[in-house]
Amino acid sequence: MEDNTYQEDYQEDLLSDIFPLREQTTGRKKSHVWDYYESYGERKHGHVGCICRACGWKRAVGKVYEMVDHLALSCQKVSAETKQIFLQEVRDRNTLKSNHPPPISNSSTIMKKQKKITASFESIEIEKSKVERINHALTRLFVCCGIPFSIVSNPFFIDFVKSLCPAYELPNRITFAGSWVNQELATVTTIIYDETQSSTNITLGIDGWAGPNGQSIYAFILILPSGKEYIHSLKDFSLYSHTADFMSTEILKVIEDVGYTRFSSVVSDNASTMVAAKKLVNEKYPHILPVRCITHHVNLLTTDIMKHEFSKCTISKCMTIIKYFKRSYKSGANLLK
Repeated sequence: MEDNTYQEDYQEDLLSDIFPLREQTTGRKKSHVWDYYESYGERKHGHVGCICRACGWKRAVGKVYEMVDHLALSCQKVSAETKQIFLQEVRDRNTLKSNHPPPISNSSTIMKKQKKITASFESIEIEKSKVERINHALTRLFVCCGIPFSIVSNPFFIDFVKSLCPAYELPNRITFAGSWVNQELATVTTIIYDETQSSTNITLGIDGWAGPNGQSIYAFILILPSGKEYIHSLKDFSLYSHTADFMSTEILKVIEDVGYTRFSSVVSDNASTMVAAKKLVNEKYPHILPVRCITHHVNLLTTDIMKHEFSKCTISKCMTIIKYFKRSYKSGANLLK
């Protein structure tokens, strides 16, 4: 019953901006998500404004599905238990489990009654399980390959999809970039949470780099004993001084968020700040060992080796040989035989 109420709220929220609702003096009970929000402002089109009690996030129009998405995927101050409750709600939505037919106008209603010639040899129906599988695959394709969501409405892409599966209906860009992506993100987040909660001897990997616009970006990566690696968070520290105290505080936030008993080590490069920060973490939790990244050590070692006179001479001779075969077409062709 609660799931049906949520779906009605979700559909009502999506249509409220297009079809203004009449003011109602009575109605069904508010969704339980309002327990985590304060309402403000005057009721407009059936909605009032909302403010997150945990972090202060606000919307002029409080829509249930946006409020749930915020608590499940964006709010950094809500408790882990609350986040899991709303992650499950996002996962249980039916948006990725159903086909999305386009809006039907009066003219298309008439055309719908008339069968096309392709109906004689092409399936006009598709199994629900296949629709769900296609929806998940399409979402992962666009997200993992960095494809713009606007492509989903491109006529050439639509023609390509129809050629593969004529019965499948693509969603609109807003639905695709909103509810579909959020539901897939909730699924992945829940899987990562379940795996980390059932693991011990986790290693926290930390690495930092300069972004394309000069930001100071740090990644906190959970390395499980099984060899799997999950990004816990990406943080922009451009506004902060990278002192040992600051870095150790940020490391402890991640460790305590996952559970300090599940960690056995922290690994990073050999920068003096990170060495001091890991030492502070070890002082608070002695069982979490500070480890230096072997990859950085190999890189530094290789750099020192290449500074040796013997290495310089060897590399110089190798480059002379390479240039000869690149400049001589006949010699290059004989080499490839």
